[in-house]
Amino acid sequence: MGRGSEISMGRRKNLNRPHPPQWLNRFFRWYCKAELLDAIEGDLLELYRRRVTTKGRLWANIFYFWNVLTFLQPFALRKTEYPFNPLTTTNMINNHLKVASRTLKTSKVFTIINVLGLAIGISAFVLMTTFVFEELSYDQFHDKKDRIFRLSYRYTARGTQTHVSRVAFPLKELLLDQYGEVERVVRFYQNRMDISTLRNGESVYTEEDIFFVDPEVFEVFSFELERGDPKTALSEARSIVLTRKAAKKYFGEEDPMGKTLEFKEGEPLEVTGILKEVPSNSHIPFDVLLPLELQRTRWMRGAGNNGYDFEKDWRWSGAWMYVLLKEADQLPGFREKILNAGRDLFGQLPGGEVTYEYMLHNLTDLYFQSSVVSQIGVNGNINQVYTFSVVAFLILVIACVNFINLSTARATRRAKEVGLRKVLGALKPQLIGQFITESVLICAMATVLGLLLVEVILPFFNHFTEKNISVPYFSQPIILLYLLFGVIVLGTIAGLYPAFYLSAFRPIKTLKGNFEDPKKGHMGLRRLLVVLQFMVCNLLIIGILVLHRQMVFVKNKDVGFDQEQILVLVHGSKIDDDFRLFADRVKGLPGVANVNQGYVAGEKGWVQSFRVNGQETHEGKSMGHKMISYDFMDMYDLELIAGRNFLRSVKTDSVGAAMLNESALRAFGWSPEEALGKKFSYIGGSDNQTRFELKVIGVFKDANFESLYEPVRPSVFQLAYWGDVAIKFNVDDREALFSSLGDVEKVWQDMASEWPFEYRFLDQKIEEQYRKDELLGDMITYFGILAIFIAGLGLFGLASFSVQRRTKEIGVRKVMGATVRSILLLVTKGFAILVILSFLISVPLGYYLSNQWLEDFAFRISLSADTFLLAGIISLAIGFCAVFYQVLRAAVMDPVNSLRYE
Repeated sequence: MGRGSEISMGRRKNLNRPHPPQWLNRFFRWYCKAELLDAIEGDLLELYRRRVTTKGRLWANIFYFWNVLTFLQPFALRKTEYPFNPLTTTNMINNHLKVASRTLKTSKVFTIINVLGLAIGISAFVLMTTFVFEELSYDQFHDKKDRIFRLSYRYTARGTQTHVSRVAFPLKELLLDQYGEVERVVRFYQNRMDISTLRNGESVYTEEDIFFVDPEVFEVFSFELERGDPKTALSEARSIVLTRKAAKKYFGEEDPMGKTLEFKEGEPLEVTGILKEVPSNSHIPFDVLLPLELQRTRWMRGAGNNGYDFEKDWRWSGAWMYVLLKEADQLPGFREKILNAGRDLFGQLPGGEVTYEYMLHNLTDLYFQSSVVSQIGVNGNINQVYTFSVVAFLILVIACVNFINLSTARATRRAKEVGLRKVLGALKPQLIGQFITESVLICAMATVLGLLLVEVILPFFNHFTEKNISVPYFSQPIILLYLLFGVIVLGTIAGLYPAFYLSAFRPIKTLKGNFEDPKKGHMGLRRLLVVLQFMVCNLLIIGILVLHRQMVFVKNKDVGFDQEQILVLVHGSKIDDDFRLFADRVKGLPGVANVNQGYVAGEKGWVQSFRVNGQETHEGKSMGHKMISYDFMDMYDLELIAGRNFLRSVKTDSVGAAMLNESALRAFGWSPEEALGKKFSYIGGSDNQTRFELKVIGVFKDANFESLYEPVRPSVFQLAYWGDVAIKFNVDDREALFSSLGDVEKVWQDMASEWPFEYRFLDQKIEEQYRKDELLGDMITYFGILAIFIAGLGLFGLASFSVQRRTKEIGVRKVMGATVRSILLLVTKGFAILVILSFLISVPLGYYLSNQWLEDFAFRISLSADTFLLAGIISLAIGFCAVFYQVLRAAVMDPVNSLRYE
C-alpha cells in the first residue's frame, strides 16, 4: 500500500474518533491562557475518549462539561492582549488636553506670541463690532418700526437735486383724508434758533433737546411712559412730558406729576407724563415733549409770528413728519401714489426746470441719511460702519494668519514628535485631533484674555467714541454661545492646516532628522499669507497717513474769515430791541473788539432763488441768503474787492441794498465792477408773493462760511436787525479772555436777567463739523496700530523659528568665513522681499480707496507719491524691527554652539 493510502486511512481514522461538543471547545479556548491551552486541551480530550469507551458518549459529554467548567479559575484565565483599557472619547480628549498643555508650557515664546496676538485681535474685533452693532441698532427698539416711514421731499432745479427732511404741516390732514393706507401721522417740530427755557422757581435751564409733537406720538413710537396716560399726556395745549432725568433736574426727589413749569416768558405748563430715558440709539434725542398745538396757539396770538397759522401754510416745510401705515406691505403702492403728489401740492414752476417729489424712508434707515438737509439729530456715517466692519474683520484675519504661519513654521520642531507618535501606533485622525485641540485651547485662552482686555478698555473706548456701549454677556446669553461657537470654529479653522500638514510627516524620514516638508507648496502658502498680512497693514498705514493729512489740511486751511476769539450768545436773539444799547456797552469793555448781530459765520443760512430783473422764474439762481449787521465784515475780517460796506449813514442800505460774494458774481455772470449797481430780486414775505428788489453795493472775497465738505455757496447778504449775537475779543491769554467774559456777563445780567447767560465759542463749533471724520481717523489709527503690532508680532515669531531652523547653517557659514553683515543680509532678504511685494500690491488699492474717501470733501489734499513712499518705509521698518533681533542673535552666536544646536 502506498504512502498516500496510509495518509487517507489516518485521516479517516481521526475523523472516526469521538469529539466533545464544539461549543465547549470554543468556550475553553476563549478563556484559557495560550501557554496552557495545548497541554490541558490534549489531556481533556484523552480523558473524554476513555469515558466514551467505558461509560458512553452521554456521560463523557457531561464529565467534559464539568471539567471545562471547574478549570475556569483565575490562574488559567487568558489576559487581555492590550496593557490598557480601550480609549473612550473622553479619554482621548483628556489626553489631547494634557499633551496640549504640556506642549504650550514647553514652548513659552510660541504660546505667548499666539495667545497675545489672538487676544489683541479678538479684543479689537469685539470692540469694533460692538460699535458697529450699536450704530446699526438705531431705532430698532420701536415695536412698529417696519410700518413707520418719514416723509421728505426732493426738488430738482436746473440739474441740481436737494433732499429736504421737512415737509409742510397741512400735509398731515391730507394724508389721513385721502390715503387709506395711512393709520397715523405724527409731526415733530424744533427751531434751534428760537432757544427754549423752562423755569421752576429760581431754577431756569436752557433746553436744547425739546420738541413740539402731535399727541399721537406714543401710539406710533415706543417711547415708554412710566407715569401718565400715553393717550392723553399731550392732548392739552398746556401740558408737558419730561424724561426721568429732566424731571429730577427740576423737581429733585419730589413727585413731578401735576406740578407746573414756566415755558419761555412765563407760560405755565402742567407735567402730565414722565418718560423712561430715551434710548441712546434713537435718532430723535429729546428730554422734553410739548404739544404742537402750544406752538401754534402762541404764534397765532402774536408770540413771535403775529397771527401765523402753520396748519394753513403749504409753502413752509417745517415739520418732520412720520407716517404709520396699516400694513408694511402697503409701502410700494403708497410710495407710488405719493411720489409725484408733490408737483401738485408745491406747484410746478413754468418751464419744467423745477420739480418736486415726495420721498419715503423707513424709520431704521434715517440715522444714516447724512446727505439730507435739516436732519432731526446727529447722523451716523454708513461708510464709517463699513470701514470699521472691514478693519475688524481684517484684524481678526491677521491674528488668525499669524497662528497658521507660526504653527506650520514650528512644524520642524515637532517633526520627531510626530514621527515617534506614528511609530508607536498613533493614527492620522488622532494626530489631527491633537493639533486641533491645541489650536482650540490657544483660542480659548486668547478669547478669555481678549474679553478681559475689552472690559479694561471699554470705559476709555466709550469716552473716546462719545458712546455708552457695553457687551451684554449675561443679559443676552446668546452672546456667550456665539463666543463659545467662535472659539471652536476659529480654533478648528486656524488649526486645520497645521493639523493636516503636521500629521502628513513620514515617520522614517523625520526620525532620521529629515525635516523636509511633506507638501512642496507649503512654503508658497506661508509666503502668500505673509504678503496678505502686510498688504492689509500697508493699506492701514496709507489710510492713517491720508486721514491725518486731510484732517491737518482741514484744520489749517484758510477758510477766508477769522474765527478766533469769537463768542456766540445762545440767547442773543432775545435782546433784539435793545441790541444797540447792549452792543455799545459791550464794546466799551476792555478786551472786546466788536459785536455783531445776525448771521454767524460757520453756520448754514437760508437758501433763496434770486433772479435778475427781466428773467423768468425758472431762470433764477439758488443762493444762500444771509442777514448780517454793519459790523459783519470787521467781525470776520473779510476782504472787500469792489464797492463798499453797509453804512448807517445811508438809510436806503437797510431796505434794498445787498452785498455779494465772488461765487454769486460767477452765478450771475458779472465781474466785480460790473456788478455794482445791478438789480435783482426774490419772492418772499408771509404771503410768499411779495417781490423784493435788491441793488448791489459791494462785493467781498469768497469765504467758506459753511463747511469744507462743500464748495463755497453763492450768497447774498442783507442788513438785519435781529438774530444771533456774536462778540469778538482781542486778548492775549485765557486769563484776560475769561476776565472780559465776566464783564460781558455782568452787562447781560443787567439787561436780560430773565435769560441765562450761555455761550459757545465759534472755533469749537466749527471743529464739531469734522468730529465724525476725526473720530474715524483716530479709530482707524489706533486699531491700525494694533493690526500692525499683531502682524509685527507674527513676523517676529516667524523669524524666530526660521532662524532656529537655520542655526547650524549659520554656524557653518561663519566657520567658512561669513561676516555678521552677510548673514544679516542673507536671512532678512527673504522677509524684505515679501514686505516689498505686499507694498507694491497695496499701493494701487490704497490710492483708489483714499480717493473714494476724499471725494466727500470739496476741499481736499492731493495724493502724492511721498505719502505712499512714507508708508513703504514704515512697513519696511516694522518688518526689519520684527526680524533684526532674531537674526542678529543667531549671527553673533559662537559657531561651535551653533553647530551643536538641536
